[in-house]
Formats: sequence, structure tokens, C-alpha cells
Amino acid sequence: MVLKSIRVFLMILTVLGMLACQRSNIQNSHLPSAEIKFSEIPSDSVLLYALAPNIPGLKRVYKSRDKGDWESALNYLVDYFKETAKTRYYFSWEDFPDKYIKYFNIFPNRLEYHRENSAYLKARYGTDTHWELPFKNLKGEDVTAYRLRHLARQSKHPDMVMMYFAEQPESENLSYWNGQMFDLNQAFAAGKYDDEGNGVYEVFRAGKRTHHWLFGHHAYLSTPDYTWKNQLESIRTFLHTAAQLAERGKKPRHGNHHTRGMVALFEVASTFPEYAQASAWLDQAISGITWHLEREINSDGFQFERTIHYHKSDIENFLRVWQLAKCGGIQLPEAYETQFKKMFDALIVLAQPDKKLPVLQDDTDAPHAETNEIDDVMAIGTILWQDPAFNYFSSGDVSPLFYWLLDEADLAHLESRMVEQPDISSAALEETGYYVMRNGWEIDDEYMVISAGLSDTKPDHQHADMLGLVAYAHGNEILPNYQVKYNKPDFQYWKNSWVKNVALIDSIPQSQKWKGNSGGSGFGKWLDLPEPVVNVSAFGENIDYFRGSHNGYKSLNISYQREVLFIKDGFWIVSDYFENPDEIPHDYQQLWQGKYHLKNSRAVIASFENGSTFEIQSLDTTVCDWVMGNYMSKGSVIRLENSASHRHRMTSLLIPRKSDEVDLPSGWAVLRGADLKTAYPDLNDKEVEWVLAKGDTMLHLADNVNIDHNDVSQTVSVYVYRIGKKVQLYGSDMEWLLQMLNPNYYKD
Repeated sequence: MVLKSIRVFLMILTVLGMLACQRSNIQNSHLPSAEIKFSEIPSDSVLLYALAPNIPGLKRVYKSRDKGDWESALNYLVDYFKETAKTRYYFSWEDFPDKYIKYFNIFPNRLEYHRENSAYLKARYGTDTHWELPFKNLKGEDVTAYRLRHLARQSKHPDMVMMYFAEQPESENLSYWNGQMFDLNQAFAAGKYDDEGNGVYEVFRAGKRTHHWLFGHHAYLSTPDYTWKNQLESIRTFLHTAAQLAERGKKPRHGNHHTRGMVALFEVASTFPEYAQASAWLDQAISGITWHLEREINSDGFQFERTIHYHKSDIENFLRVWQLAKCGGIQLPEAYETQFKKMFDALIVLAQPDKKLPVLQDDTDAPHAETNEIDDVMAIGTILWQDPAFNYFSSGDVSPLFYWLLDEADLAHLESRMVEQPDISSAALEETGYYVMRNGWEIDDEYMVISAGLSDTKPDHQHADMLGLVAYAHGNEILPNYQVKYNKPDFQYWKNSWVKNVALIDSIPQSQKWKGNSGGSGFGKWLDLPEPVVNVSAFGENIDYFRGSHNGYKSLNISYQREVLFIKDGFWIVSDYFENPDEIPHDYQQLWQGKYHLKNSRAVIASFENGSTFEIQSLDTTVCDWVMGNYMSKGSVIRLENSASHRHRMTSLLIPRKSDEVDLPSGWAVLRGADLKTAYPDLNDKEVEWVLAKGDTMLHLADNVNIDHNDVSQTVSVYVYRIGKKVQLYGSDMEWLLQMLNPNYYKD
């Protein structure tokens, strides 16, 4: 009897189970796809059914969802993500009010900056704006491609967030953001958004927008005015953007755009890991970011596009991932830390004695500025690795941007910090192609960087400055380079040779073929850049020597090379050498940046506010002309010589002086003519036109000297550097001469 009753009970359970299954199948057959698609804004049902199963914290969500009570399920879902947000972002929303107060204690002058940016955005775009060109903004102005791209990035959204929480709050900013986010989703659904050259969902623009909107989301979680329905719309938007980033970022491609998109994908995936697709997104993001780290951070530690701006931008990218991986216990590849740290080491190589960085290629933070700041990124290096040499360049505070990416434990690392001056002198980033000559780290020391590289994968940000120089001395940029701005009509001028310290022929810049980008935002690149060859890079105790060439004038059938000697007492010799087998007359030009006045027929001089000066002096007997130039408050001078010789050389002496100096430093003197014959009667004055002398030390250029070595005889040009009886030769025309040189000083 009991067995019979059990059988009946089991049969009833089986029937009920079958009916439940049928009911579930009927319901599921009417459900939309439980997948977050890049092609559509996720519906409420997708937000609920795209969740991974069996997550303990989501039991109430599953239960309400499966009962058909979707409003409760969505409410529970929002509550869940609000709670988990405390430990999944760079800061907890519970701590935001205190962090906000501390921010303005550190940066008291930032309030007006945020106020201006907030007002700028609201004055030009409404919550129901357009997301494709053409259209006019609220001021009746035509929105350019450049401006649409920045609208898509939402770069001023964090400013609006800061002003929402200000003492005089802009309380409308929250509803403005909610409305504009909803408007973007509607525009996507209607297909009314730019998807070509100015694509609103292009990985860089969507990635930047994700950074900025995630910041707003986590800040606004601290106020009850950010309703659960507002939060739900934000979550919906983040997930859809992640699907877009995953689709558009499938194939890695060189450059900051793909990197930025993968970082944003990592941010969303690590913030909402409960979604079934988040795991695949996370894997794709880590794989993509590692791809960039391994292929775009050169072996010398510098970013492959050769620009300070994009190097620092990638430090921000990799820091974002580093910090969120730490929060979420996410394992990053071993190569991540190694490559990341090398980026800070490379900045020490490039740093000037004034603890700033030179301008190299497309630097864009401050148009026409002559330096880049380093203290902000080196504070990050100090926090992550506690390296006192990194901390030498830190001011003790982080930048406003990095502040929000760091927790209190991170910031505490800067409070009790050790400082140590770097122990490197002259050095090279050989793969990147930057060769740095320096004689110390004090403010009055001298520094020069020679640009002799070309990115073989993405030279988009390269300037026409092959073998160009940037130099610093005594607190001044004595041979400056200048930052640029993409949307200015003269952008290509600032990217070309007329604002560089290079050698030219017949006023022909190194590059001429200009290609603007497809969206018309103003950015562009050169298509025919010279290819460099570095022959010698030699760093010694008393003197550094560099020799390189490029093929920028092959169309004229002229070969060119530049030599730079740095005498570490504090001056340079720069020699440009041209071979013209056709012996056709040409104008040969050395172009120098700065504001100069004519000292005499042989020299020009620049003066600085701190009393120091910088002189450029011809060491050649050839008569030269000096042609002064000026553009946008920046000055220049061209040293000009016309020649039809088979070989033509222009040698200039570069002399930076302190305010109390009137000649060469440390007792050096230039000897020519009768003075040279008297001092060095053994020298052949037909071969040696000048000598730099200091006591028993002398340096001169010997052209057309016959050297015998290993039964080989050849006529060469060499620089002879002698201290007493010790002679060192610096080769100009022959590779095998390097075999004669002191191996402690030279390497090829």
C-alpha cells in the first residue's frame, strides 16, 4: 500500500514537472534573445535574462524575474550593483563625499575650471542633441567634425559631475546627463548617429565616453537623486557600449584608439561580471591590452608612436586596468608589470635637468608650449614601485585625473617618500630613436635630445624633424620644439620642418605629402617621411658623439649626414655634411628655433629673462647669411650657404652661457688663423680651419686626412680630441674607423 502511494506521488510530480517545463518553454519562446547585442539597445528582459545563472547575490532577481515581476527584479538588480560598486571601481561611492572634499583641498583652483567646462557643454548642446553631422549647436554654430568627436567623448561630463556636488550646486546636471544618455540610446535605435569617420561608437570615442560616464555613475550613486530607474538606464548603456567595443575591437590594430577601447571594455566587464558575456569581454580586453603592451612599448620602454603625449596617455590606460585588476583580484599577464614599469624608466632617460620633458612629435596638451610636465606620471611610478628615482620628478601630489584612479592607500605612498637623483648620464632609447646628451641633473646643466627614429607601424604622429635637435641649458629651452593642436588650420605647419632644428636644402621641408583624416577633424599625417640611419652613438666621460643620416633629399641626388659632439664642459658642435655628385648649386640651410639677434657676420645670439644667453657661431671659413623668421610669437634663424661643391659642410658651435659668462665655458677658446698657427704650429692649416682649446685639451675637425689601418689607406674626415698625449678619433666617413676607437667610449 505504501509503495503504491509512493508510485502515485511520483507520477503526479512527473506530470507537474512536464507541465512546468511546457509552461517555461512557452514563456521562453516569447522572450527576446538573452544576449547583449552590439546592434540593439538591451531591453529590460535582456538585462534580466543575460545574467549568468546561480549567482548567490542575485537570488531575489532570479525569483522575481521568473515570477514575471520584472519591475521588482530590475529594482533588485540595481540595488545589487549599487552594493557591489563599493569595491569594483577606483573609489567607493560611499567615500565619494570625503574624497570630493579632499580633492578641492589639494586642488583649490580647479572649481572655476570645472564650472567653465560645465557651462560650455550646457550652452552648446541640449539633452536632446544630435549625434551626426551636419547640425548647429544651441548657439547656432555649425558643429565641426572635431566638436562632434569631443561631444561623443563626453570629456566635459566629469566637470558637470563636480559642479553638481559643489557648494553652489548645479543641480540640473544630473538630469542633463540622464537625458543626454537616453537621447544617445534613442539616436542609436533610430540609426541617427554618425558611424563613419566621426563614428560616435568608434572604440576611442566610446572608450573615453565610458571612462567619463562610469565616473559620473559612481559619483552619483552617493546621492538619492540618482533614482533606480536612472541607474538602470546607465547600466543598460554601459552594457550596450561594451558590446559595441567588443565587436569593433575584435581585431587589434596599432594605436591609442584600440587600446582605449579595450581599457573601457575591461572597466565595464570588471564592473558587471555577473553578465554571462562579461567573462568573454574581460578575456578580450586583457588580450587586446597585452597585445598593445607587447607590441607598442618598445624594448627601451617608450611608446612606439614616439610622442610624450601618447606615451603618457598609455600610462593612464595601463594604470586604469592595473587598478581595477587589483580591486577585483583579476590576474594580469606577467609581461604587464615588466612592460608597464619600463615606461617610467624611459621617461628618466628623456627628462631634462629642470624635471620636465621635451616636446617630441604630436604633443598636444598645451598648444605651442615648449615642454611637457613629468611630475604627474612619475608620482604614479612612485606609488606603484616606490622607486626613489621616480620620486625625484614627483611634486608629491598626483594630477587631478590620477587622483580619482587612486585609493587612500595609494596616495599614502607619497606622504613618506624617499627621493634619489637618477644616476644615469647620457643615454639612448635606441629602438625609439632618441639620443640624449647630458652633463648633469642640476638646473644649470646642459641637455640635448636628437630625434633619429621613425615608427615602422604607425608614423601618423611623426613630425618632419629627422635628426632634429631639442636642447636645454640654464633653465631655458635654448633649441625648442613646440606642441601642436589638431583642429587649428596651421597644424601641418607646426608638424613640418620650419619649426624644427634641422638641416634643409633649397627650403624644401623634409616632408610635403599631407593626408588629412577621413572625418575632417583636422588631424593629418605625412606620407613620405625620411628614413633615418644611426651610424654611431658614443657616450663618454668628457665628450658624446652622434652621427646619423637620412634619405630625405634622395630626389635631389644629395646624401646627407649630421654629426653632433657634446663637450661636457657645456657646449656642442653640430656639423651637417652634404654630398652633391651632380655639383649643381644648392642652398644649404641650418634651421634653429629661438629669438635671435645678429652678433656679427659669424654668429647670432639669443637672450633669456634669467640673464643667460645662447650663441650659435659658424666655425667654417665660408661666408654665410643669417635669415631671421617669426611666426605666432615663435622665432627662428636660418644659417644659409650656397654651394655647387661635390662636398659641402656646415659646422656650428652652440654655446649656452650663464648670466655671468661672456665666452666659452671652463676656459675653452676658439683658435683660428694666426692664433691657431701660434698655438699649434704642427697642424696643417689647410686641413684644420679651427681648434677648440683648453689647456692641454684640444678638439678640431680634420677633413681629407689619410689614415692607414691594417694595410688599408683611406682619406677621411675625423674629429681629433686630445687630452695631453691621449688622442681619440671620432669618425665621419668610414665605418672601419670605429675599430680604432676606445671600446669604453664607443658602440655602434
